[in-house]
Formats: sequence, C-alpha cells, structure tokens
Amino acid sequence: MSSVVVAQSMRKARDEADERRRQEMEKQLDAMFAKTDESGDGSLDRDEVKKVLASLAEDTEPTEDEVSFIMKKAATRCPNGNITREEFKNAIDCWQLYLREFNRDGSVGKVLF
Repeated sequence: MSSVVVAQSMRKARDEADERRRQEMEKQLDAMFAKTDESGDGSLDRDEVKKVLASLAEDTEPTEDEVSFIMKKAATRCPNGNITREEFKNAIDCWQLYLREFNRDGSVGKVLF
C-alpha cells in the first residue's frame, strides 16, 4: 500500500470513530433531556433546567442569575422561558464552560472578573 492509501484509510477510520462518538453523545443528551422533561411537553422550563444544571455541578444548586444566564445563552430564538431539545445542548455546553472557567476559585474567569 502506498502512503497515500494508508493516510486515506486512517482518515476514514478516524472520521467514522468521530461520528460514532457524536452519535453516542446525542443519545446521551436525548436520554438526559427526556429524563429532565418531567412535563413531557418537549421543552424544559426554568425549574427543569435548574435541576439538570445542579446535577451537572455535583448537586450544587445554581443561583437564579446563573439559570437566567444559561437559558439566555442557550436560546436560539426569542426566549420564551423554556428551552427546546436543540437548545439543550447549548445550555449544557454553556454551563460546563461556566463551571470550568468562571465558577471556581482561581479560574481564569474568577481572576478576571
């Protein structure tokens, strides 16, 4: 095999592995969303969002300001007080970034602000 064929084969295998990881992550997000959507209406209200954020922060309940911030950052359209499944991933990503960069003593965000 030429080095070009080997490189193409390796790239294809890496791309397939990345796609499998993405699909697994989507399944996990779907399961978390379904479990959190207690009302079953296909969106999460403020209390449901607060519960999932707490579960991701080692059961430390987020403040009302933190919940408002995450819901605003996650909204992809005019905020209506709920977030959809599509917005849910944005909320999780925002919350994890916030916890990592702004919520710990000595974190970059805490030092800067």
